Amino acid sequence: MFGKKLVYKNKVTIINNGIDIERFSYNEGTRHSLRKELGLEGKFVLGHVGRFSDEKNHKFLIETFFRITQIYPRSILLLIGEGSLKPNIENKITELKLTENVIFLGLRDDVNQVMQAMDSFVLPSLFEGLGIVAIEAQAAGLPCYVSKGVPKEVDITDLITYISLNKSPEHWAQEIVKKKDSSSRSLYSKTIKSKNYDIVDTVKKLENFYYDIN
Repeated sequence: MFGKKLVYKNKVTIINNGIDIERFSYNEGTRHSLRKELGLEGKFVLGHVGRFSDEKNHKFLIETFFRITQIYPRSILLLIGEGSLKPNIENKITELKLTENVIFLGLRDDVNQVMQAMDSFVLPSLFEGLGIVAIEAQAAGLPCYVSKGVPKEVDITDLITYISLNKSPEHWAQEIVKKKDSSSRSLYSKTIKSKNYDIVDTVKKLENFYYDIN
């Protein structure tokens, strides 16, 4: 919006949209209890957080997940959110005979905990302002597979894999499944903090900004 020159000359102050890192940090105990509660033990669990609207591209997500179940049948998709297009997605899931593999969790105030139960996070959005859920998912140590409609600002760890929406659902599925056991989740919250996405730090930065101009 402003151009790099203004940023370099300190004419613009950039304050990241911080998250509560401590809440999202990986917790083994929460993972085991939630996977047991939701019947996810022994399953490959993918997750998505977002309202059911056009830009979130749920139809492509479901088509990709269908291909994942063909490669690895013991796969589950957790969908968090509500929205006007939810009935369309429910019909798509029924059409592909995925009703036993997809769990609708609705609106949740414990997304941070549900992310602990996931193994991978998928965000095939047509576009995003930032995609803060991808920051949260990285804090939870989740491998994230995102479209090129998600800004590069979310790429703050080695957990992000960008895949073009010009690639087929089959390609997405193969990329996701081949890396399903490759992530160690425990230390990523420190990386998120070092990239200035800790809400404690961003609040201080905002406070200092207003203090300085006054």
